[in-house]
Parts: sequence; C-alpha cells; structure tokens
Amino acid sequence: MQRFECVVEYGDEDLAELVYDAVIPDVELMPRRRSEVDLTVDEGNLKISIEAEDVPALRASVTGVLRLVSTVERVLGAIGWPKI
Repeated sequence: MQRFECVVEYGDEDLAELVYDAVIPDVELMPRRRSEVDLTVDEGNLKISIEAEDVPALRASVTGVLRLVSTVERVLGAIGWPKI
C-alpha cells in the first residue's frame, strides 16, 4: 500500500470545518476501488490521509482532493472570506 498524509493549517476551527463541509460530499463520491480517502478536522486544521494500492491510484486521489481544497479556498477568497 502507498500512503499520503498532509495537514492544511488554517488555524481557525470554523474555516477548517467550512472547507471540510464543502469538500467531503465530493470525496465521498470518489471511487474506492483502489484508494481510500479520510478527511478530519482537528484544532483548526484539515487533515488528509490517503491510502492506495499503487502509485498511480495514489497520485490520482491526491490530485483530486487537493484540487477540491484549492477550489474551495479560491471561492472563499473570491467572495471575500476574511480569513483566507
């Protein structure tokens, strides 16, 4: 198994929860044949853990999740969310 873990540091519980709530519906719809994605919020941070059978599956899952997070952050910035 291949594994990826990262912590996106927001330093704000409300912001981390907002990003989590926006991303989790799409994460839950991702195919789980070759990888498993776990998102959690802890102390104002978004923790991302991904396990995959192989490197291509890991890369695809990492890319997908990070694109979702990035998109949410850009939208929040565009609407003037003060903490992004």
